[in-house]
Amino acid sequence: MQQYKIPGIIDIEFALWQSGWIIQDSDKMNLAKGRGVAVKEFGLFKRTAGYILFADKKPVGIIKVKSIDQMPGTTLQERLHENDVEKLNLDGCNPLFFVYESNGLITHFIDYRDSPPSMRPVSGIHSPETVADWKIQSTSLRSRLLKMPTLKMGNLSDWQEIAILNIESAFKHNINKVFLQIGPERKKIATLIDFIYRLLKHANAKRILFAADSNIVLDQIERCFNNAIITNEHTKFTDLFGVTSLKTGVLPDIKGVYIGNIEVLTRYNENTGSNHVPFDFFDCIVVDECHRSCKSQIERIMIHFDALQILVNINQGSINDSFDDYKFVFAQKIGKPSIDCIMPPLGLS
Repeated sequence: MQQYKIPGIIDIEFALWQSGWIIQDSDKMNLAKGRGVAVKEFGLFKRTAGYILFADKKPVGIIKVKSIDQMPGTTLQERLHENDVEKLNLDGCNPLFFVYESNGLITHFIDYRDSPPSMRPVSGIHSPETVADWKIQSTSLRSRLLKMPTLKMGNLSDWQEIAILNIESAFKHNINKVFLQIGPERKKIATLIDFIYRLLKHANAKRILFAADSNIVLDQIERCFNNAIITNEHTKFTDLFGVTSLKTGVLPDIKGVYIGNIEVLTRYNENTGSNHVPFDFFDCIVVDECHRSCKSQIERIMIHFDALQILVNINQGSINDSFDDYKFVFAQKIGKPSIDCIMPPLGLS
């Protein structure tokens, strides 16, 4: 077949296999073989090799294969013009919303349910379970962020309100990586709990990872979640969502918060056995006190997961140059706090 002339195809098929897809030739297609089937050379690709992804026997997405010397991820506008895949219908099905481009080394992904659609790098191909779940939902997490209700200040301080609004504003503008500058005296954990509550309830996120480099800090975080009363709701966080620690090595499937040590999580990711955490497992990751953590360990975690990301730092300017692909947001301005620092446009660095 044409696509075997492309060196990167081996890596793409390994990524498919690792995520649980069964790979088949189009002339031997049998969608009953498993929940997720990737069919090669389906006859849809006039200029390139590719796969069409079926989940629960329904077409859900495609992978366009680039040669090893081609970079996936031209501008989104160029892709929209060259690709009419988002208009593709098979047997009267809805359009295929999930589009990958990969050369085996680099993979970019577009979810056309996002508003507006935007491409992002991913470390693999999402699992059949994830894609099937997305297929059922009419909206994506990133599009639901745009419809979150207005934050009620209530018992929140100015500082807390500014921090939450700045994080949400960044995510609403397709900024997936933010660096939150907030002082320890500003009720840091309580502020993040309020934000996570809004993400779980109003954007229908499912799993949030809250990580730090110290078990002492993690114990404190876990106590805060277990005792937290949601601002303006008068309800305990744990009455609404689960909170679980990853100390035991067990990865339960809950809707709520997972609390874990950065070093342990790094070992999780390097494990290819039962303790391996799939790259699409978490919707959002928060790393607390990252000014104390090993940058390389944080990077290995963040590169692995396809998730919204928040790094939290209490020492202004201490590692500003270490994570230059993150947008800085603030819980305050120098001097008197003001609602004017809500972004965008004023709060984005």
